[in-house]
Amino acid sequence: MTLVQQANASCAGIVYELPENKVDQILRALDVREQGGYVREQLQVQGRNQEAVAATTWIAHPSNKNYLGPSTHSDIASHIASSVGPSGTNLDYFERLVTALAMLNASEAHTRRISRWLSGRTSVFRQM
Repeated sequence: MTLVQQANASCAGIVYELPENKVDQILRALDVREQGGYVREQLQVQGRNQEAVAATTWIAHPSNKNYLGPSTHSDIASHIASSVGPSGTNLDYFERLVTALAMLNASEAHTRRISRWLSGRTSVFRQM
């Protein structure tokens, strides 16, 4: 699953406040984790109480060599099931994403379709 910019789109998630004395260290570690062509960007997000909050995220651009681009759910799921990076398997990442979205009540059709495809074809995937 790749976060890409899209006009007038929204994305649910969690914003973490980092300890001031560890910001640089944590951002460097995240830069390594997101090294597969993602770009660190600053943006304003809407907080829990509708307030504007400055945030940092990593976004894939179409120039990213690892960006799958517009694809079918089965193509995306196949890519997730077979990809591994320095931080682990994409399947593990996707499982954690599905769990987090459920906890936020932010599950959406695209992710559910991929989850269903994976649960039917991947023995290690546990439907969340």
